[in-house]
Amino acid sequence: MELFRLITAFGLGAIVAKSIDALWIQPFLEKKKYDQWLRDKRLEAYSDLASNLLSFGLHAEKELGPFDHLGALGSTALLSDDDDFLEKLYSFMAKRELMFRLQDGSKEDGDPERIYYELVEESKNLVCDLRKMVVSGRSRIFKK
Repeated sequence: MELFRLITAFGLGAIVAKSIDALWIQPFLEKKKYDQWLRDKRLEAYSDLASNLLSFGLHAEKELGPFDHLGALGSTALLSDDDDFLEKLYSFMAKRELMFRLQDGSKEDGDPERIYYELVEESKNLVCDLRKMVVSGRSRIFKK
């Protein structure tokens, strides 16, 4: 009879342990794994964007067009949760494209040299914002 109670206790203990694992531990581990994946993807996207911003997209092996420059924002736009930052990026890319058009002889109003110096400062500020998002955890996913 004692052996039966012992086996029953072990069986119930195993059922309780598996229930705790399935209901609490597994969802927690899955969320942690997802958060780590998202953190890694954001770091990769933000690093690529920082290179694009600081080099004005000229780091690429081939010449890029306006839509290629906007395409560089794709991963960041999908992974960022800061809409104000994204608006700054879109504005920067539009201004950068204007500068390239003016340099190519476009008849639009604007001084490409003045715009260039403005863009240099804006790119530095945007990269600083990116760094702060990664380091300080402004993005929700980095708050761990």
